[in-house]
Amino acid sequence: MSSDSDNADLIQLYDTILIDTYCVLAVIAFLWYEFAITIGNEVELFWRRKANGATVLFFVNRYLVLLSYNLELLGFVPVSDKAVYGFGLTGINDPLFGCMIYFAVLLLLNCTHLICSVLSIEAVGQPLSYITTFTEP
Repeated sequence: MSSDSDNADLIQLYDTILIDTYCVLAVIAFLWYEFAITIGNEVELFWRRKANGATVLFFVNRYLVLLSYNLELLGFVPVSDKAVYGFGLTGINDPLFGCMIYFAVLLLLNCTHLICSVLSIEAVGQPLSYITTFTEP
């Protein structure tokens, strides 16, 4: 049987964790709000100009903070190694395998786009491919 002081300590610990969680979520919401209202200025001042040291410093500072706090959100997602699929099928959830499939498909799509871009070079006055006319490599 636990004593009243143990219960009070648990309640205090829970309250502290809850306040910390709310503070982290408030910071993430503020960062996304700041990102949304300043993206126009960022595009105008940094994306359309030649890259220099200040540009690199700006992007590292802006997106590293955004990435780190977004990764903090992963702590709120319950993770299990068991997966339930449709039709009552179950299995093991392997995030590494899922990431490998994602990046393999992404590599395949990027290579396809690169090949189509190279093939779009005009040869003897006629373009070999019209695919990149719509995608602007």
